[in-house]
Amino acid sequence: MRYDVLWRHAATEQLFELAITNPKQARRIMIGIRGLGMGHAGDFKKLTGLEEWRLRVGDWRVSVLLSAGIAYINAVNNRQDAY
Repeated sequence: MRYDVLWRHAATEQLFELAITNPKQARRIMIGIRGLGMGHAGDFKKLTGLEEWRLRVGDWRVSVLLSAGIAYINAVNNRQDAY
Protein backbone atom coordinates (compact mmCIF):
# COMPACT_ATOMS: atom_id res chain seq x y z
CA MET A 1 0.00 0.00 0.00
CA ARG A 2 1.23 3.50 -0.81
CA TYR A 3 1.35 6.17 1.87
CA ASP A 4 1.53 9.94 1.87
CA VAL A 5 4.44 10.72 4.17
CA LEU A 6 4.18 13.60 6.63
CA TRP A 7 7.00 14.54 8.99
CA ARG A 8 6.66 15.71 12.58
CA HIS A 9 8.93 18.65 13.40
CA ALA A 10 10.98 16.65 15.94
CA ALA A 11 11.70 13.88 13.40
CA THR A 12 12.87 16.45 10.86
CA GLU A 13 15.27 17.94 13.39
CA GLN A 14 16.59 14.50 14.36
CA LEU A 15 17.28 13.61 10.73
CA PHE A 16 18.92 17.00 10.12
CA GLU A 17 21.27 16.48 13.10
CA LEU A 18 22.13 13.01 11.80
CA ALA A 19 22.81 14.42 8.32
CA ILE A 20 25.42 16.74 9.82
CA THR A 21 27.30 13.94 11.57
CA ASN A 22 26.61 11.00 9.25
CA PRO A 23 25.22 12.04 5.83
CA LYS A 24 25.48 8.53 4.38
CA GLN A 25 23.21 7.08 7.08
CA ALA A 26 20.77 9.97 6.76
CA ARG A 27 20.54 9.27 3.02
CA ARG A 28 19.83 5.57 3.71
CA ILE A 29 17.02 6.55 6.08
CA MET A 30 15.51 8.88 3.46
CA ILE A 31 15.62 6.08 0.88
CA GLY A 32 13.86 3.74 3.34
CA ILE A 33 11.13 6.29 4.04
CA ARG A 34 10.70 7.01 0.33
CA GLY A 35 10.26 3.26 -0.21
CA LEU A 36 7.57 3.21 2.47
CA GLY A 37 5.73 6.00 0.67
CA MET A 38 5.93 4.11 -2.62
CA GLY A 39 4.60 0.89 -1.11
CA HIS A 40 7.91 -0.97 -0.63
CA ALA A 41 7.83 -1.84 3.06
CA GLY A 42 11.43 -2.87 3.75
CA ASP A 43 11.99 -3.94 7.37
CA PHE A 44 8.72 -2.50 8.63
CA LYS A 45 6.66 -3.97 11.45
CA LYS A 46 4.06 -3.09 14.07
CA LEU A 47 5.25 -2.57 17.62
CA THR A 48 3.59 -4.84 20.16
CA GLY A 49 1.08 -3.07 22.38
CA LEU A 50 1.41 0.28 20.57
CA GLU A 51 -0.30 1.97 17.64
CA GLU A 52 3.08 2.79 16.09
CA TRP A 53 5.14 0.94 13.55
CA ARG A 54 8.90 0.96 13.17
CA LEU A 55 11.08 1.05 10.10
CA ARG A 56 14.56 -0.39 10.67
CA VAL A 57 17.42 1.09 8.65
CA GLY A 58 20.70 -0.34 9.90
CA ASP A 59 21.21 0.75 13.52
CA TRP A 60 18.51 3.41 13.21
CA ARG A 61 14.78 3.19 13.89
CA VAL A 62 12.09 5.36 12.37
CA SER A 63 8.89 5.59 14.41
CA VAL A 64 5.82 5.75 12.15
CA LEU A 65 2.12 6.19 12.88
CA LEU A 66 -0.20 4.99 10.10
CA SER A 67 -3.61 6.56 9.65
CA ALA A 68 -5.89 6.35 6.59
CA GLY A 69 -3.15 6.16 3.96
CA ILE A 70 -0.91 8.68 5.70
CA ALA A 71 2.40 7.76 7.36
CA TYR A 72 3.39 10.22 10.08
CA ILE A 73 7.12 10.09 10.76
CA ASN A 74 7.33 10.69 14.53
CA ALA A 75 11.00 10.10 15.35
CA VAL A 76 14.36 9.02 13.95
CA ASN A 77 16.51 7.45 16.67
CA ASN A 78 19.49 5.20 17.12
CA ARG A 79 18.34 1.73 18.17
CA GLN A 80 19.79 2.26 21.66
CA ASP A 81 17.48 5.23 22.22
CA ALA A 82 14.45 4.14 20.20
CA TYR A 83 12.50 2.16 22.76
